[in-house]
Amino acid sequence: MSIDLFIIRHGNTFDPGDTLLRVGAGSDLPLSNSGKKQAQQLGAYFKNRALPDQVFCSQLQRTQETANIAMAYADHICTPRPEAWLNEIDYGPDEGQPETKVIERLGKAQLEDWEKNSMVPPGWQVDPSEIRQHWRQFLDTLKQQNSNETSINQTVWVVTSNGIARFVLDVLDRETQDLAQQRAVSRKLKTGHFGHLILSENKINNYTAWCCRAWNVSPED
Repeated sequence: MSIDLFIIRHGNTFDPGDTLLRVGAGSDLPLSNSGKKQAQQLGAYFKNRALPDQVFCSQLQRTQETANIAMAYADHICTPRPEAWLNEIDYGPDEGQPETKVIERLGKAQLEDWEKNSMVPPGWQVDPSEIRQHWRQFLDTLKQQNSNETSINQTVWVVTSNGIARFVLDVLDRETQDLAQQRAVSRKLKTGHFGHLILSENKINNYTAWCCRAWNVSPED
């Protein structure tokens, strides 16, 4: 039994030339034209590689659109399952603000700490321990669902946002966390990019473990 789990960040909600705003759980924006193109690129990439048996997304339309457009482009049908815990984080006073204003309030060092180390800036409404617990429960549920299906390989997509996706690296099996950090120089997932985790069985030592195969991969690579 093995599971290929792809953590996919939704496509753009702004196009080149638009004023970039800090978009969190309180901003339910649709994909922009460039975001729809990114979703198509994801569909083209996965079409002959890893079509999903299950798809999970947030309750926000940008993640649902990304999943649906990607699957349509890949000629694949799988109904996405919206999950509240996959919604983007709450950016507090920075929600809906231009990035220039966010940098002005927090400073570049605070934002770099968030991007590289997931250190939550002041004012943001984020509980990392809660997000990590949701990821643990999700990974454990996938493992349990497939524990008796030793001959079946499954592919699962999770389409979410950067603020949620980054914390999955913290909850991998202990022996694989160092490898995950080496693969993820930055925890950030860019829009339209994905990470690849795999649950594989070690028949010699009789255990299964989640491992990070890749992070922040562009479908154009």
